[in-house]
Amino acid sequence: MPYAYDDQNIFAKIIRGEIPNDTVLETDHTLAFRDIHPQAPAHVLVIPKGRYVTFDDFCANASDAEILDFHRTASKVCLPVSTRSTCACSLSTWKRRTKS
Repeated sequence: MPYAYDDQNIFAKIIRGEIPNDTVLETDHTLAFRDIHPQAPAHVLVIPKGRYVTFDDFCANASDAEILDFHRTASKVCLPVSTRSTCACSLSTWKRRTKS
């Protein structure tokens, strides 16, 4: 299924540095940052830097290096959080990354 990536979505703007964020960890392929409206004591968003619309788009089209980096980054972010509290890692469907 083809996807239309909206390069003006909030995540794209955060990745480009147009919107400030509280970065937890950044790599060549992934950005992890604190949510501005946390739903838990430690609420960190981990997103790939590539132009992916949904998780299935990411899995189907990202390079092996991007996929590995994304999961390793999520693991590195989750580990320190889990020492303080229960770590609940979940994956977003990234629906907000598409044009309506």
